[in-house]
Formats: sequence, structure tokens, C-alpha cells
Amino acid sequence: EIAAAQMAQTKSQNSDVKDFAQHMIDDHTAMQKDVQAAAQNMNVTLPTAPSKSDQNEAKKLQAMDGAAFDKAYIAVQVKDHKKVLAEMKHEASTTQNAQLRDLATKGSQKVADHLKMAEDIQAKMGK
Repeated sequence: EIAAAQMAQTKSQNSDVKDFAQHMIDDHTAMQKDVQAAAQNMNVTLPTAPSKSDQNEAKKLQAMDGAAFDKAYIAVQVKDHKKVLAEMKHEASTTQNAQLRDLATKGSQKVADHLKMAEDIQAKMGK
């Protein structure tokens, strides 16, 4: 998310997209610290690189410019935030680990906010 948002900061000409990207950078940087602390407490190793799917998505976005980039970037953000929100809500309601439940609950609130922002921008751009 952070790398894609940084790309949006440089490639987008749309102020709404740039503002959204800055939110992603700020919020995901803060969340990343919380996730890393929780993972360390639970002796869990986090991935160190984006998934193949995320890498392929980044390559597609890198090849785009202007309005095409903006629409594609926001579409990916809507899709990814919907998926992550569902996963976090599930984890928050099913996990027995209090630290993980709190992290998922807190994170799902932020992800829901991000999803709303992305959907609003997408509607403004006309999908």
C-alpha cells in the first residue's frame, strides 16, 4: 500500500488521488508499526516483500499515466480495501488472541475509512 501510494503521489495529477495517497502513506506507516509489534509479541514472521499479485498490479500501474493511472489506482484501492476489511472484521470477531482482536478492530475502522474515501473518489471520477 505504501509503495503504491508513493507511486500515486508522483504519477497522479488529481488532487483527490494525491490526498488519498498521502492518507495511505501516513496511516499504513502507523499501522505497520502496530502490526510489527504484535507480530514480534506473537513470534510471527511477516512477509518482507509484496506478493506476486501485488507486484504485478504495481507493474500495471507503473505503465500508466494521467487519468488512466488515477482510475486504475483507485479501482485497486477499492478492491483491496474491501477484501482487507472483510478479513479484518472476520479476524476481530473470531480470534481468541486479545492483542490480535484489538489490532483487527482498530485496523478495520481505518480500512473502512480508506474504503469510503476511495469509493467517493471513484464515484467522482465516474469509475
